Amino acid sequence: MLKKLLKTAPLSVFLFLYSWSYAVCGNDAYVKSEGTRWTFGTSQVERTVTLENGKFLLKNFVNKASGRHLLPIGNVSPEFCLSYNNEALSGASGNWEFVDFKKTRLNQGELQLDITIRRGSLQATKSYVIYPVTSIIREWVSFKNVGSEPFEVMDPSFLVFRIRPGDNSTPTFHWMTGGENRPGSWMLKTEQLTSSVVRGFDSYDPFPSGESVVATKKYRPGSMSYAPWYALCDEQSGQGLFIGWDYFGHWKSSFEMDKTGVISVNLGLSGHKQTLNSGESITTPKAFIGLYRGDLDNAGNQCLDWQYRYMWDYTRDRWFPGIRMLGYWYAGTQWGSNWSGGNGDFRSCFLKVFRLADLIRYVGADVYHRDWGWWDKAGDWNGPDWRATGDYLGKSDIGQLIYAFVYHAEPGSKIANEHPDWLIRDTFATNLVMLCDLSRPDVVEGLGKVLDRFATDWGAYEWRNDSVFAGPIDGDDTVLLAQDQGMRKLTEGFLDRNPDCAFQAVNFGGTYAGYDYVRYASCISFSDGGVGALRNYYGSLLFPPDKTSDIPDVWQPDSYDKATWRGLLCMNFDMTGDTIDPAKLEGVRELIDIYHYLQKNGVVGRWVKVYRPIITGDDPTMYFQRLSGDCKRGIIIPKRLAPSAVTIQPKGLLPNQTYIVSFQESEATQKRTGADLMANGVKIEKMLPGELIYLNLPMHPGSKLDKEPPVAPSNVVKSAGENMGFPGVDLRWKPSKDNNWVSYYQIIRDGVVIDKVSKGSYYFDHSAGADAASLYEVVAVDGAGNISVKAKASGVAVSRSDIYDDADSNFMFTGSWQHEKDQLPAHAKTVSSSNEKGAIVEIKFSGKQVLLFVNLGPDCGKAAISIDGGPAEVVDTYSADTLWGTCLFRKNLDSDGPHIMRLEVLDERSEKSKDTYIRLDGIRIEH
Repeated sequence: MLKKLLKTAPLSVFLFLYSWSYAVCGNDAYVKSEGTRWTFGTSQVERTVTLENGKFLLKNFVNKASGRHLLPIGNVSPEFCLSYNNEALSGASGNWEFVDFKKTRLNQGELQLDITIRRGSLQATKSYVIYPVTSIIREWVSFKNVGSEPFEVMDPSFLVFRIRPGDNSTPTFHWMTGGENRPGSWMLKTEQLTSSVVRGFDSYDPFPSGESVVATKKYRPGSMSYAPWYALCDEQSGQGLFIGWDYFGHWKSSFEMDKTGVISVNLGLSGHKQTLNSGESITTPKAFIGLYRGDLDNAGNQCLDWQYRYMWDYTRDRWFPGIRMLGYWYAGTQWGSNWSGGNGDFRSCFLKVFRLADLIRYVGADVYHRDWGWWDKAGDWNGPDWRATGDYLGKSDIGQLIYAFVYHAEPGSKIANEHPDWLIRDTFATNLVMLCDLSRPDVVEGLGKVLDRFATDWGAYEWRNDSVFAGPIDGDDTVLLAQDQGMRKLTEGFLDRNPDCAFQAVNFGGTYAGYDYVRYASCISFSDGGVGALRNYYGSLLFPPDKTSDIPDVWQPDSYDKATWRGLLCMNFDMTGDTIDPAKLEGVRELIDIYHYLQKNGVVGRWVKVYRPIITGDDPTMYFQRLSGDCKRGIIIPKRLAPSAVTIQPKGLLPNQTYIVSFQESEATQKRTGADLMANGVKIEKMLPGELIYLNLPMHPGSKLDKEPPVAPSNVVKSAGENMGFPGVDLRWKPSKDNNWVSYYQIIRDGVVIDKVSKGSYYFDHSAGADAASLYEVVAVDGAGNISVKAKASGVAVSRSDIYDDADSNFMFTGSWQHEKDQLPAHAKTVSSSNEKGAIVEIKFSGKQVLLFVNLGPDCGKAAISIDGGPAEVVDTYSADTLWGTCLFRKNLDSDGPHIMRLEVLDERSEKSKDTYIRLDGIRIEH
């Protein structure tokens, strides 16, 4: 009703209606209006904007914590600027008329203020979101053609303001390098602004590594050269502000300081030139400003707290913070020969999950990560039976992540054939793959259907993307804005329609990194390894530490070294590869166990605070401090062995709080106040490899203080089972409880420990020795190594099977065979192998069913198997990965026998195999 009156009432009525002032509050957020003057903020910040004399201006910007006017009294700042029909236009240009304003309370208590003004045919709506209990205000502008004739808009800004952070004439200016995959990425840079130099940035700038490089106009994703973050600080008062924005296209920014110390800041699109027809509009990217005092850690934690509170709605508990494992993902793909990823080895891609389930269950990771190259064609996306693998992994509470850059398509694919108009040749496209133009709503809708089909076919999954999703058309950057917005719509729509699914972001490492992107994601791969040991030391000023990960290929379990690997605890890590080395398996398991323990105690996950401790005696970037949200518990993580004595002064502690200081490797403990620790630090004369410093977490995994064993698991049940086509024994139980922390379970078969389970409460015994008639027991082990009593499995009574290990004397070998011992995952730790054509192994047995167990592998070939002299059946033991204890052949027999089974090594192999080995593990005879 009020809006209707304003459109028709005379000026006197307008002034009467707006002469009163009111506020709508969400917690401490408020918006007040008086005429065409709007004041909004929280207990920490306040701004005032006005439309007066036809000008739309920022009139006041106050840091309420200090009382400082960041926009000096008497100064004004336009709220936007752009080029309109080749005319420079801003909020200060005059002749703007009021149209409307509205206040909206959003879902999490935020207040959104939208102010709409008009100048001729151009209508502008400036939007602000005020976040309660923070100093952060987010803003953007929409421009619309409300006339009858088209007009042209160029390079609109998405953040314009003037500010003076303090009285210092040379304020400190911080910025950060971007996510390009090279040394020097995600590095903080600090300089002083002066009135003699305009400091400018262009997202198309070459990566600022200090090297001599030639600038090009080649498309560069928005955070490739520069991270989306700045900070300005007055060192005398300690007052500062930080700036963030969300845009992956071409942008420019400038910081210009006058002689009075007032800084004019402008962030806007670059290369954008768009004709708006009647009724058409564009909306700029979003940006925000936050305030802080003291060092940058306080700015970082304000930014993190804002995200924890208001940017968490798409974070799915099932997937965050999940540790991911890939195995040797590239085995069985075309990696290294093309980027399209087609012609994947479906069988190997399927089978490797079977091995990875064993590894993940042992070490306690959370998600199986299926990376690049599993499909037939990009644009068709046919591949292995991910429903079967997901169902199997789900029994152990392991999620399944599937990689697919669905916005790319190969020539000849379904998408390319049915929708050739969708495809453009972006900067990175080749003859093998083209980019789908996400600026088109029909493309966003169509690719959303692809992602939804995956969910229907596979079940709940985590979608991982990669590569570029935007690109100029014929050298014109204008389309980048709509493509950027299209990608956000695609991702958000997928998550809205599939609430049990999740999203993991990666685009050439960190070349796309932004706050909404992180909001959508369970984790973002913010680097492809080029960041090195620096990792997220500075990156966590922008993004929550447990939503950032490095490239997994750098971390191979077979190269585990606790002196460096425990440094991964500063972020959400993942790893490629495999190992059967017992010591390295245990090292990886302990690492993941510590991460999960920290999560239970609030030092990993949501609400975690990050500090960069003061270091004497070593490189400070090699130390990372986590604190719980209440600052009562924490950990300091050295990323490497200190070269000599080091003193570590933590930050952010409660001065009067008593902290128990304990260590992962040293048995020393201390009780000290927060004030003492921050002033005097923790001194380590000689650091032990893999050392960690705990604050008020004395019962951490590895501590010997806990003497109480866990309660035994309950309701342990065994049954015959089958997963992914392989037979075995299912073992399930209800989880154990402990006074502190259950680390893992031991699986015992007939009195022998055969495995560990550190994830879920399920085990699948698929070895030759798997027998539902065996005595299975489960034991719980806590973080201190205390062991529960054994819990015996119950199940339907069945007849005992006859188990013959390959080392059993009942096997008769002919030809050249190698008999290997100490093969950890093999049944009885032995394997017999041969690649000699005509080598034979035979065994006599009695029973109604025979099951042959072999190892599959990349150098394995084919064998002929016959029973009682009957026709031979040829089996192929090739797999791109080594799989242990798999039943490749089983046969029901008409009578108990006796029978003779004969296996002959053939001089035949898959074209993918490196050799013709057959590796026998054993047989099981069922009656």
